[in-house]
Amino acid sequence: LYYLFGNIEAFGKYDGIAGIAPIRVFGLSLASGRHIYYLIWLLVLLAVWSTSNLLDSRPGRAIRALRGGAGMAESFGVNTAAYKIVIFVYAALLASVSGWLYAHMQRAVSPSPFGLNYGIEYLFMAVVGGAGYVWGAVLGSAIVLTIKDQIQNWLPRILDTTANFEMIV
Repeated sequence: LYYLFGNIEAFGKYDGIAGIAPIRVFGLSLASGRHIYYLIWLLVLLAVWSTSNLLDSRPGRAIRALRGGAGMAESFGVNTAAYKIVIFVYAALLASVSGWLYAHMQRAVSPSPFGLNYGIEYLFMAVVGGAGYVWGAVLGSAIVLTIKDQIQNWLPRILDTTANFEMIV
């Protein structure tokens, strides 16, 4: 996708789309980082709450049963195809909301934050936090970003160089 969207003229190639207007809620502009910060956390908490409620419901138990294998879930009468579609649509909804927030927060969209290195970092966040837990993504991203920030602060001091060794670590 990185190379595909980087070569499409309508999406601005590798430069992306610039000049996206800030979000306006009830006439209040969320142009400031502090204002959109609260909207982002409100939507994160809403997503965590709705996901927890979904997984604690009867369909949620069927969705959790899919982790053990489709054959086992089908033996208990779960329509695995339908629940896989539900999971896909729900994940796409959450991804679209986060992309919408990201575009309005940055006021520009380019394919660079969606390259291979960042994809690996996002996967690492899910693994560190626990992919099977609702709060896992939040916890994993907090841990990985905190460690990454500390490495970027301390590694140049330890090695006494301005070279970019953070990527190696």
